[in-house]
Amino acid sequence: MNDDSNPGVPLQTKLIGLAIVLAIAGITGYLVIARNRVRPLDHPYDVGDMELVDPGLITWHQVGAWPLEMEDVRCLAVAGDGTVLIGGDRRVVIRDHNGSMVREMALNRTPTAIAVADDGRILVAQRTRMAVYGADGTDHGLLADFGDKALISAIEIVDDDTLFLADAGNKLVWHCDPSGTVINRIAEPRQGVEDTGLLLPEKTLDLSWAAGHLHVVN
Repeated sequence: MNDDSNPGVPLQTKLIGLAIVLAIAGITGYLVIARNRVRPLDHPYDVGDMELVDPGLITWHQVGAWPLEMEDVRCLAVAGDGTVLIGGDRRVVIRDHNGSMVREMALNRTPTAIAVADDGRILVAQRTRMAVYGADGTDHGLLADFGDKALISAIEIVDDDTLFLADAGNKLVWHCDPSGTVINRIAEPRQGVEDTGLLLPEKTLDLSWAAGHLHVVN
């Protein structure tokens, strides 16, 4: 038996095709209904209690705030005399311990880390490289460049004769002398070996020197 509207296609074939279409439509409708039947949790997850802190455990309190007039604050360092250095927007702003402006250093790149040596030298990392400035802000030139993949995110100066630079880009720590010459690469990933080097969930790496030990976030 043939359908007069399309004599070239048997009616049986058309009925099978119609059945398949209806089946697909039925499945789609079921999925939509099932999705819409998802109910909210009977006991919503509440972290409010976790945010409560016993006032007796809080030992530090904000005592002031300084307007910086910066769009992109990236790094901070405090010198031995209490001077505060804030880096961002291709400049380093230097203030005394009361927040009064001391000076401003213009840079040609955004600073990513700052450190101050005991002799007053200021080390400023600008992503892949590190420059040195005098205590008065005089540019003493480029100290070292660590390659296109580098992202220097922290600097630690030890006894004015040892530098440790956290490199979030290469996932290692550079150990250098005061001239910027590399002495060692700490936690360097081994080529071809998985799960070596430092584990960094974000593009940042921090470190600190204390009691004769280098502490590295991993």
